[in-house]
Amino acid sequence: MNSSPSDIPRLRAGIFELSGISGVSLAAGGDVLGIRMVGIDPSIGMLDGKDLPLSLAAPVVGAPGLSYCRCEWRVPITPAGIHRYASRPRRQINAPTVVSYAPGEAAVLRIEWQFVGGTVHGRYSSDLPVRLALISNGCFSPAEVQRADLTGAELQLGTQRLYLALDGKAEPPLVLGDLLSHSSTCARWP
Repeated sequence: MNSSPSDIPRLRAGIFELSGISGVSLAAGGDVLGIRMVGIDPSIGMLDGKDLPLSLAAPVVGAPGLSYCRCEWRVPITPAGIHRYASRPRRQINAPTVVSYAPGEAAVLRIEWQFVGGTVHGRYSSDLPVRLALISNGCFSPAEVQRADLTGAELQLGTQRLYLALDGKAEPPLVLGDLLSHSSTCARWP
């Protein structure tokens, strides 16, 4: 995100919502842009929302002042892992429950980011091949997509602009207007 001299509020990075543990939010005043990674599978849709903190693989590590953060969580990738995840009881959803996967049933995803000099440098990694979706948009109001391709994206929200650079294997981006469109589109992916 770019900020010009003194007329724009100070840029801050952090985890501003529970689902944000799989990414990072950037805020300058009321303009808040977020980037987060979600696991997707046609049989269960997106692994996101309340299921994300219940899938943590390690405690979240963060530096004071949120200049650094690391988070790891599990995403089921085999039919047995998906069955194990989808068939767990949904009662007492706010109680800490952990799905115990057999080896190879779930990938461990990791995000590690650092906020230095007004720029977030981050990296997603996985211990096993997995299909993921990277979601980037305004956290509280929609951002306008200026550009989206295999190399990255550019989003505008108010006076703030987010430049997202991508590296590694990726599919052409889907530019969708809201999370519901994203969920239904992911459910139809082969």
